[in-house]
Amino acid sequence: MKKFLKNILSFLILLILIIFFSDITLSYFQNRFSSFKLIENPKYIILGHSQSAMAYNDTIISDLRNLSDLGESYFYTFIKLKKILEHNKTIETIFLEYSSNQVIDTMDEWIWGFKKMNYRYPKYSSYMNFYENLVLIRNNPIDFLFAYSSSLRYKLEFFLFNDLNVSNSIGGFRMNKTTSKNEEIINERVIKYESLPVKSSKKNIEYLIKIINYCKELNVNVVLISSPTLSHNNNKIYLRLLENELSEVAYFNFSEFPLNHIYFEDNIHLNSEGANLISIWFENLLKIDFVKNQEQRKILQEKIKSWKKE
Repeated sequence: MKKFLKNILSFLILLILIIFFSDITLSYFQNRFSSFKLIENPKYIILGHSQSAMAYNDTIISDLRNLSDLGESYFYTFIKLKKILEHNKTIETIFLEYSSNQVIDTMDEWIWGFKKMNYRYPKYSSYMNFYENLVLIRNNPIDFLFAYSSSLRYKLEFFLFNDLNVSNSIGGFRMNKTTSKNEEIINERVIKYESLPVKSSKKNIEYLIKIINYCKELNVNVVLISSPTLSHNNNKIYLRLLENELSEVAYFNFSEFPLNHIYFEDNIHLNSEGANLISIWFENLLKIDFVKNQEQRKILQEKIKSWKKE
């Protein structure tokens, strides 16, 4: 019996070692040979979750690529950003979606919850460091094992099919032709500056700061943007960060841009017509170089507020 158990244990150890070294080999191959090169050689990119993914049509905005992805937290955005900047030296400015829902504790689920982790970990595990893996293991070890097994299959497929350029699978503009039926909200434009107490997502905020600091190290501009919405909840955490940790970061608030409900898919996402309208306006902003001109940004922000009152 002891010999049998010893053989079983030896087999399991051998199997784990094979899996471990296979993972290292496949990860090295993917990290070494995958390409994040953007054929457009853009000067600007937009990163964020579904709000920015559905708001900015990069076929309309010159020198810009929208690489936002639905349901993406700053944790995975940071991992993706490092590879994007490594492979695209033409990028001068990052526009980063900053919405109130990105700093509250529901974002923890977007980092290590089963659904999000099982989808994103296979895509980005080859580019993650030890600490980033440890974050997931510590917070959800059981589901991490499922995500880890999915990542092995993903890496093996990458190796076998040799699809080296991954730039088209890491995010992009999402067109939606659905129109919001909620006419009541547009009459009151539910923009709240007080809300029920919420807890912060310390990890997502940590990676928001990491994104900003990393871009600063590479002399890449960062502009925080809040996309148009019908219902925006400016919780205290969101506002506190703007006043303190993010006070030195350029910020432009599109959230109260005066668009009728027919230009929205729902309360927080634009449809394709709304995206086209805001994208034309965004194109004009880039032409007057509002990124580097703080005074110009203030003037434009006041203009949006005056339109809202009208």
